[in-house]
Amino acid sequence: MFFLLSFFIALSTKADSLNIAVSSNFSHLIKQIIKEYKKIYDINVNLSIGSTANIYHQIINGAPYDIFLSADQKHPDLLKIKKLGVGEVYTYACGKLVIWSKQASLDSLGLMTRTDYENSVISIANPKTAPYGQAAKEYLNKINIYNFIEKKLVKGVNVAQVFNFAKSNNVDVAFVALSQIKHNNVSKKNYYIIPKELYNPIKQDVIVLKNGKNLYHSKQFYNFLKKDNIRGIINSSGYDIYC
Repeated sequence: MFFLLSFFIALSTKADSLNIAVSSNFSHLIKQIIKEYKKIYDINVNLSIGSTANIYHQIINGAPYDIFLSADQKHPDLLKIKKLGVGEVYTYACGKLVIWSKQASLDSLGLMTRTDYENSVISIANPKTAPYGQAAKEYLNKINIYNFIEKKLVKGVNVAQVFNFAKSNNVDVAFVALSQIKHNNVSKKNYYIIPKELYNPIKQDVIVLKNGKNLYHSKQFYNFLKKDNIRGIINSSGYDIYC
């Protein structure tokens, strides 16, 4: 939250800049996409990374972002309702949820029992504010585990924080995004891709914002995300491009 507030204060509002706000789960990939964009368009890009819910609250309080890449559909839809969006939203990626442990193996992660969960330190993103946390909760409810472990769950602000918990060995098991796993070259034996029918699709939408100062480049970047080569990059980085 502090980072976003600092960004809001320092944010450039010049027309020759593009101010992009992006959900933390997409933070690594957005930098690669921006590099591709700047090969075509000579423009300065300011990037703000945070939880979807926190960025949303910054926007409704006047933060001059030009475009918002959310980790869900809910918040862009709310921005449309509040008439803070321009044009239609677009689903640029569909997230994939995984279970990751530096100690456990692929087979055991997919077959964890209630006892395994109760004897492990488990981390998920906050289900109330983070789409990947909501998906993790849905999965744990589906396998009848959530009610038994809810009080002992270590909840991160967002999926980026959850990944750091696991990376630093502060938790035994973490529910994170496949894109994070791929970016960090995690061994295939240490994570399990949860079947997508066990949680609601994590549809990630992008929306152009009225608060912004550069509508031209906002629309250009919005359309840039639809290009086949960019969709290929997104797909190969741990996301579905069709939900």
